[in-house]
Amino acid sequence: MSDQDLDKYRGAGITRQEKDEILRLKQQELNLKQREIIAIENRNNNIRNLIFSMIGVLIVLIGGLFFVLRTVSNSNMNANTEDDSNRELLAIQSTNDALAFQLTAVKLNESSGNSQLQPTNSLQASTATSPAFNQIPTPTSYPTSTPITDTPPGSVLDVGQAWKQSGFELMLTEVEMGTASNSRLDPVEWGLFISFDLSNFSGNDVPVRYNLAEAITAVDNFGNNLKIGSVNQDFTELIPETVSEVFRNGSTIKLLSLPVHGDSLFSVFFYIDVTSERNTEVIVNVNISRVSNARWRIPIYH
Repeated sequence: MSDQDLDKYRGAGITRQEKDEILRLKQQELNLKQREIIAIENRNNNIRNLIFSMIGVLIVLIGGLFFVLRTVSNSNMNANTEDDSNRELLAIQSTNDALAFQLTAVKLNESSGNSQLQPTNSLQASTATSPAFNQIPTPTSYPTSTPITDTPPGSVLDVGQAWKQSGFELMLTEVEMGTASNSRLDPVEWGLFISFDLSNFSGNDVPVRYNLAEAITAVDNFGNNLKIGSVNQDFTELIPETVSEVFRNGSTIKLLSLPVHGDSLFSVFFYIDVTSERNTEVIVNVNISRVSNARWRIPIYH
């Protein structure tokens, strides 16, 4: 859309025909962006398929090499195992001879009534010199990874901190004071532009569906609910729409007011007179997907 059309849209007293023309131009922009997104997705799919094919060939080559190495290793192990078996048989035979000698000494002691006859130490000596194959090794313990600790319920975070819950991390990344960029507002209204990033560390892809008008609320230091507006490049008086997408594991997304405006720097706009010294802070509350009752404090300095 041209700057001239935007000026007409922002201006007061436009005709119905001009407004329809502006809406038609915006629809053309949306259609063009959607076609660009589809083209990018097709290109990414082709690249992904090529990578998967190359990985498959590499896996086959590695498998063949592993098979050859395993065959050579087994041959060497068989030769070593035969020698170890012979040594183990000799050790077992020595232990059996020691047991037989001790048993004979005990029987002689009983038959002769000689109470001074003591058992020999042959068994202990033989056991001490027996090979280590009779010992069962203790399993090696490995350190386990520390799971991400959830943020305690009831916490109130500061700007730049992340709320962690059920494998999700929601961060209030940026806050900026400004005015609603709509020239039809008289007088011009002040407020806060707020930006949120949501990260998925749950180990799974998760479908997410949200509407920021329902997911995000804010109150001032008097407990008054603040009016919310969407951020759509140039306008903040629009109502946020429902956004649906598959949230990939390990990825981070910016929460958006409208599904087709991914170039927006902020998520939502809250109307509050930041020039008034009576207003000193805003508490923001978010409920989205696995994140519930996440709260941040935004101070207003004068």
